[in-house]
Amino acid sequence: MMSKIFKSILLLLYSSSLCSQIPETAISIEDPAFNEYFYNKNNIPEVRGKIANISDEEIKEIELNYALVTPLKNSQINKSAAIKADGTFVLDIDHAFPYQQIWIKLGDLYYAGIFAQNDLFIELDYDKLQNSKSVYFGREMNGVYFNGPGIKYIGSDGELNNFMNNYFLYQNPQRLELMKGLDKVQANKNNHSNFKVKYDSIYGQIRDLDNNYIKSNPSEYSWLIENERLSDYYGFLLHSAGQAMFMSEEELRKMINHKPYLTSNNGTWFYNYLTQYLNYKSYNHNFQLYNQTNGSDISVKQLDSLREKFHNQGNVVRTIEKIIQLDSLFENPKADFLKTKLKSSDILEQNLINEEILKTVKTEWVKEIILNETQQNIEKLDTINNLINKSESFESSLNIGKPVAEMPFGAKLFIVDSLDPKELLTNLNTAFKGRALLLDFWATWCGPCYKEMPYGKKLYESTKDLPIEFVYLCTSSNSNVDKWKSKIADLKQPGVHLYVKGTEINELMELFSLNGFPGYAFINKNGEYKENAIQQMSTTTRDQLIKLIE
Repeated sequence: MMSKIFKSILLLLYSSSLCSQIPETAISIEDPAFNEYFYNKNNIPEVRGKIANISDEEIKEIELNYALVTPLKNSQINKSAAIKADGTFVLDIDHAFPYQQIWIKLGDLYYAGIFAQNDLFIELDYDKLQNSKSVYFGREMNGVYFNGPGIKYIGSDGELNNFMNNYFLYQNPQRLELMKGLDKVQANKNNHSNFKVKYDSIYGQIRDLDNNYIKSNPSEYSWLIENERLSDYYGFLLHSAGQAMFMSEEELRKMINHKPYLTSNNGTWFYNYLTQYLNYKSYNHNFQLYNQTNGSDISVKQLDSLREKFHNQGNVVRTIEKIIQLDSLFENPKADFLKTKLKSSDILEQNLINEEILKTVKTEWVKEIILNETQQNIEKLDTINNLINKSESFESSLNIGKPVAEMPFGAKLFIVDSLDPKELLTNLNTAFKGRALLLDFWATWCGPCYKEMPYGKKLYESTKDLPIEFVYLCTSSNSNVDKWKSKIADLKQPGVHLYVKGTEINELMELFSLNGFPGYAFINKNGEYKENAIQQMSTTTRDQLIKLIE
């Protein structure tokens, strides 16, 4: 007799027919037909709206922000929309991506994940939003999340958005508990024997919730829920499998051949995790790769000459190897699209990578995206170089390193080359006596560091009246002074910046029990270290810093 767990696994993996079938007209960015779809401007959806019962003063005070989910390197593009005097607004959408998810937020009163396919009009009643409360993921908040009083979705995409936003809210407490269960499974992913069984069991329960919602709310869009869940399911597995191998080649092939139809968080994360997984395993754990290249213009034999050409750009050579491997594993346009995920945190290096990618790309829309990115990088480099050229030398009595440059946005740069870590820490406390220190340890090649920096910049701007100094300590490991200056100029990151030898920054981080980049340490204005006070810049607030300073 089949166990309940085994039944759940079978249902999860093989019974997609329970949901309505994918329409023949549905298109994915992996499909050859998407190239024509992308270039048809009529396929760019229109999203408009109007806020009723809002005063002129309230229009001035409230912000309407949104984030476009994209399958490109920047998984989300943050934007804001102007609210006109009559309460109307229009969202600017860059490209025609199928079922594009847009996270929209009106102050603290309205938050939703809308989907744009054709045209959507959002009616918001400001009075009702102000007088409503919502419970989402166990937290009570003002306003309305996803759908409820004061919200109407109309237009061609109206039914789609009612269906999907009500789905987000369906059985939220149970879904929250299941997500917590997935987090626990993820934490123990190295236990190969139990991971997959527990993982599939939880997703079986998630599928049951989904099917109950679909049964209670029949819709032509129910297939989107199935596709979304599979993107989430496979993405989570690929992300977990980066460290632990517990899947057969057959299972892996099923996952890497999955096709998301929504340009959503789940669809984007699936592609990101797929690329990360292939990078981590170097494509050679379960697959024989070099038996064919599907017409790649780069052969394996050329790698030796490329290594000589890019002798000081190891990441470029590794990327070229990945290009060959992608062309070996996938047909186009999927192979070309996944090449857009090959990236470097260094702009100059990224342009070299793009140059090599373009030699192999045959899909026009992908080629255009890469060419546009390259042009934007060139313009960004011009801006960075202009800022660096405007920097001035300065003298400092602070014994924290050699002063090298003061940039026009409030950054002072020092090179630390003669202080041991403990001496540097002592001198920092002396230099900024009576002020708290927020120490941010980072590296020029660290993507997460780069993502957190803008949040540190916002905190800096919001705490100028407080006795606190933001000190950024960058490791010299796998970097150089020019890269360091360029990163600071690109971010326009104010504060005190120290360029520290790798061995010394490691010793300093050990003093604070920090294991990697980014890492944060907080010392209050009395010189007392507050252990684990700051985990991320993105989750730290001004109010928290006020308490910590004292």
